[in-house]
Amino acid sequence: MPAADLSRMARRRPTTVRLVLWLALVGRLSVVVGFALLLSGCLLTSGERPSTDTLPDGGNVSTTFVGATGSAERTVATGVNGATMNAIVIVQAERGELRLELLNPDGNVAFSVQARPDEQVTRRGDVLTDDQGRLRYRVIAQGARNGGYQVLYQKAGQ
Repeated sequence: MPAADLSRMARRRPTTVRLVLWLALVGRLSVVVGFALLLSGCLLTSGERPSTDTLPDGGNVSTTFVGATGSAERTVATGVNGATMNAIVIVQAERGELRLELLNPDGNVAFSVQARPDEQVTRRGDVLTDDQGRLRYRVIAQGARNGGYQVLYQKAGQ
């Protein structure tokens, strides 16, 4: 092999090494971003203790937790199809952020309640159930610690 070809190969090697290192870095970053996107649509909780009580004319959903991060949409079967429900939402978190949004069947937020650190926040409003009688709500938490929420609901006009 001529000396000119060897010197050209020697100059390409650092460029090839840099390219391989750059591709490895991009690959690692894409894996991290992929996991972040995957986890962004879920609520991770520790020490969660859910409770549901459904009666013919209303009911309640209650959950406490030690820690929570992320978001999740949840439903509760009310047994009342396509009806307006009076709802009272109570949220609390010792630290971090906790918000609960009651959702109408079309996905729009009927009303939202945001917790304040070391303070219980209560809000009342109306929300619609869907055609299957489900009441939909979304829980959004960011570093929430020692908290919980309660949703009390009753068919409007009762």
